[in-house]
Amino acid sequence: MNESKIVATKRLQSEGLWNEASLYREEVREHLRGEGMTRKEANRGAWEDMLEVYPPFDADDEAAHWLSACDFPPADVSTVEAGEPSLADLWYVLCVLSAYRAYETSSEGLQLVAYAHQKSGSAQVRSWLSLLVASAELFRGEVAEALSAKITRLESEDQQAVVTELRTHEQGLVGVLEWSHAKGVSS
Repeated sequence: MNESKIVATKRLQSEGLWNEASLYREEVREHLRGEGMTRKEANRGAWEDMLEVYPPFDADDEAAHWLSACDFPPADVSTVEAGEPSLADLWYVLCVLSAYRAYETSSEGLQLVAYAHQKSGSAQVRSWLSLLVASAELFRGEVAEALSAKITRLESEDQQAVVTELRTHEQGLVGVLEWSHAKGVSS
């Protein structure tokens, strides 16, 4: 067990998972006791098992996941209305935002955004990522507007799977301002 019991307890409470994890731990403890373990052995085993099932968040893994997803939008929707960003551009920015939010400190997240900015070949993406660093409020407004328009158009084209994926990211945009204020990013 890398995480102490008190640290794990506080983490799970802050994540809203303490009740669920505790019930799981109790079930495991009872099962281990039923297999003949001592109370102390069963308690230790139950904690270890619980922490394997409810591990601490790994920001690097989360950021890597989203960065790798950047180049794979949920569908190839090739029709783009005049003045509308492509699905690939929106997807790229939303994935970078998710990776950015994985970090607890602004400096790591800002380095990630700088890397994604440099990697992108799209002027629209680079513009949005620059805006994310400069003003979370303006970023949220511009990207939310573009995302909403894209979702509306895709709904009319019966692209429900893509719409569902984009709606998940749309909900994430709502928290951008609160998150950025908590991290000290300018708005």
